[in-house]
Amino acid sequence: MQAFQSFHSIPNVRASALSLLLFIGGLCAFTAQADSGDGKALYNENCAICHGEDGSGGMGIPLSSASFLDAASTHYIKQTIRLGRP
Repeated sequence: MQAFQSFHSIPNVRASALSLLLFIGGLCAFTAQADSGDGKALYNENCAICHGEDGSGGMGIPLSSASFLDAASTHYIKQTIRLGRP
């Protein structure tokens, strides 16, 4: 639990993690939608409704949590962005 608390106490680390997710989302979406490379706009349009505008969660899991970032592989994140979740 300490890692989770310290993660949230360092805004730059949290912002960097979210930026990385948005960047990955933009790259993956770019391959599917060559006319749009804006990861933040794609995240807001497709992900924020469930995961929150800042990735802090809601109906969906908190994408910016240390436990999620530690557990989810890059492959899993890319596949989920590309294919979605059931």
